[in-house]
Amino acid sequence: MKKILFNGLGNRGWIGGLYYLKNIIFSCLESEKIKKEYRIVVLIDSAHADIFTCFGNRIDLHIYDGTNKAKLALYEMNLIWLHGVKYCYALELNKIGSLFASRGIFWIPDFQHKTLPEFFQPEELAQGRHGPEDDRTSEYAGIKQ
Repeated sequence: MKKILFNGLGNRGWIGGLYYLKNIIFSCLESEKIKKEYRIVVLIDSAHADIFTCFGNRIDLHIYDGTNKAKLALYEMNLIWLHGVKYCYALELNKIGSLFASRGIFWIPDFQHKTLPEFFQPEELAQGRHGPEDDRTSEYAGIKQ
């Protein structure tokens, strides 16, 4: 089974970033395809681990406490190389992951304007962020809509 690593260590200074990760993980766990083919791994420190304990045994929670960047890099490489992580979110792991044929994910697009257009005013849908450039960016990122 392939594994997706969500690195919450980079978001420790912004609690909203941790809850953003939590929402992404929740959404992933709602997908039958993801639950069948992937295992979610979360890397976090002990001070914020409680945010993710609600998922129970549906995720693998790895706690890293420390500030030494070299030790953290070794810990991350261990997760990727020895524990089968194939995809890494967020950007910090792109360089490390590329050494071990893992793929970094640094952007998760927001397609609410396409899937839930009723929540937007017509003029909002016509503006920049919700225009054709989103489709070009999505294609560039390798995302199939």
